[in-house]
Amino acid sequence: MNWNMVWIQQERYKDLLREAERERLVRLALAARPEKAARRNGLLLGVMGWLGCLLVCWGEWLQRHSNPCTCCHSDPDLKAPQVQVL
Repeated sequence: MNWNMVWIQQERYKDLLREAERERLVRLALAARPEKAARRNGLLLGVMGWLGCLLVCWGEWLQRHSNPCTCCHSDPDLKAPQVQVL
């Protein structure tokens, strides 16, 4: 093992230590204000749920009010190919 490899391993170890310290500080900062983080996450989940319901309702409305094209549905020979699921 040459000195370059030793130096590279030492630098990698130092990088890992810095990363671990940064993650520890982030966890500590988030733990200091859990009510704000929980409120923000709850708000985000509420908005995402509302948006999901809105998209489902819109999709149902589109399916109810869609007009199928006459070229594919009037002539039985021009149907779209069926996809087989294996």
